[in-house]
Amino acid sequence: MEDSVKKIIGKYFLYLLLTLALLTVGASGYHYYKTLTDSKNDYMFEVGEAIIEIAEREKHEMLISMGEDGLDWIGPDDFVYTSDEAESIEIGLYSISDADTDSEEYYSSFLQKVRKKIDQIMLKNGFVKNELNTGVPAQCLSEGLSGYERGDIKCTLTDIDALSKEYKFSCSSMSLDSDEYSLQKEILRDLDKFDEVIESFSVDQSSVSFSLSTRGSCGGYIVFAQEIDDEWVSVSEGQDLTACSVLEEYNFSTTLAKACYDEDFNVVER
Repeated sequence: MEDSVKKIIGKYFLYLLLTLALLTVGASGYHYYKTLTDSKNDYMFEVGEAIIEIAEREKHEMLISMGEDGLDWIGPDDFVYTSDEAESIEIGLYSISDADTDSEEYYSSFLQKVRKKIDQIMLKNGFVKNELNTGVPAQCLSEGLSGYERGDIKCTLTDIDALSKEYKFSCSSMSLDSDEYSLQKEILRDLDKFDEVIESFSVDQSSVSFSLSTRGSCGGYIVFAQEIDDEWVSVSEGQDLTACSVLEEYNFSTTLAKACYDEDFNVVER
């Protein structure tokens, strides 16, 4: 009980100190502090605090926001697990000093400082670095810079777009042995698409619809599949609406497809 009280007092004492520190650098600093206190996790708060401090020290102007976003995680089986319930901090950096800070060499050095500090924070909070999710080749415009895990909690630092200097730190609770992920892997193996990435996934009894993208690409497409004779079979794939005749033939519910096109290519609401 005494330790819990000390931890609570310590946490709010940290908030008080940070408030005073950020008030000295102006209203924008205080705004970022208020944004960070919305975080449900101490380590997310510490990461955001560290990025603010580094940016201020390097004389950068920035935009920082918090919210929920997606997170991709490469598992030991090389399957890309996805979550759309990740708490994330998104940072955009904009130089306000001199032309040298716009150089690629400068931003590389800046990013190294950020990564080193985040490494320290995550290690202190009981996380270990995951090499499979560190230095991941670019997926579309984004690149996985660092990955961390503590049990089911997975976190990634992502370079969203190196050209615009935007970064994202995200964390999500992901049970890799859940029934949903097991079903996704079974379907992709049956369809010979195991090396592709599921962006969204919906299931209704023995039918599924999901969007896929090839690793490293920006594009994607939608797949409708059904379990037939104990094996998953793709019945429709494309980037647009599916033919109503296909949905009716395989009895896909409106849960999986709310619209389709008829024989005259007119859009039909189901």
